[in-house]
This record gives sequence, C-alpha cells and structure tokens, in this order.
Amino acid sequence: MDTLCRLMPSELPETIDPMRLAKIGKALSGSYDLHQLARVNALLEADPGGQVSFRLKFSRDDESRLFCVVVELEAMLPMVCQRCLQPMQRQVGGIVNMAIVSNEAEAESLPAQFEPYIESGVSVKLQDFVEDELLLVMPLVALHGEKTCPAADKPIENKSGRERIAKVNPFAELKNLKLRK
Repeated sequence: MDTLCRLMPSELPETIDPMRLAKIGKALSGSYDLHQLARVNALLEADPGGQVSFRLKFSRDDESRLFCVVVELEAMLPMVCQRCLQPMQRQVGGIVNMAIVSNEAEAESLPAQFEPYIESGVSVKLQDFVEDELLLVMPLVALHGEKTCPAADKPIENKSGRERIAKVNPFAELKNLKLRK
C-alpha cells in the first residue's frame, strides 16, 4: 500500500455517500493519524503515534450487479502482548469486499465473497468509516509469535515456585465410578 497515492486529510472529503460514489466509480486513498481515532486509541498501548493508510474503491460489480466498496487498510499498532504483558508492535490490515445493500434481507442473500454494508441513505464521516473497518481487522487478543514471546518458554509453576503444575482432568474420577442399575 506504500505505493498508493495518499491524500492529506485536509484534501479528503469529511463525509461520503458510498452509494453515490459507487455509482460514479470513485476511489479514495489517504491516511489518518491514529491519535485521531478515539475508539481505536482506547484499545492501544501508550501513544500510537502512527497512521492508518487506506484505499477505498467504489464501483459496480459486473458479475453480481451489486454496488461495492473494496476497503484496503494497513497500520502498525502499539499493543500489549497478552501472554507476556510486554509492549509490542502489531501490523494489521487487510482487504474487505463490501456490497452496499438497503436492508437485512438483502444482506443475508449476498454472495459469500461480500460483507454487507447497509446503507442508511445519509452521508457518513469518512474518518468513522475507516475507523470502523480498522476496528474489525484488529486482533481480539494481541500476542507475540510463540517463538518470539519472552513468556513462551517459561513453565507454569505453583505458588511456591518449586514444581510444575500438572494438568488436572476434572473428569478423571468418573472412570472409577460404576453405573448402578
């Protein structure tokens, strides 16, 4: 995505009408500073300091005859590894193919390759649209890779720290019970 032409936030429209943009085949690309995205910021470790780069391509799919939005996102997010509780940088991004629909019934009948975007008939803030999609591609639990996590090779120990805790099967005693008739 680094090769994409990026517009400065001041050059981007504040609001968009996805259906209108799909009808004219418009594309938008740019970036927002992560500190501008309050809902994303609430999930991050420390001051994010980075950016989310995006590209939105609005069009009509010739095969399905649907109005579509292809969303491409890329960001480096400061998060906390939930295994070792150490700060980490997590690359997130992806491509989402959305079809613009007007109600839930249309959303349920979409081909599998499309995610529904239910159009409300009002313009949406571009920044909120991008933030919504970034929230959807963020991991629920941030973890270092198993081989790179400082806590990955540490054994689980009991409170005294002397021996490993054996895994206990809560149903192990059931094998000793006999069924009575």
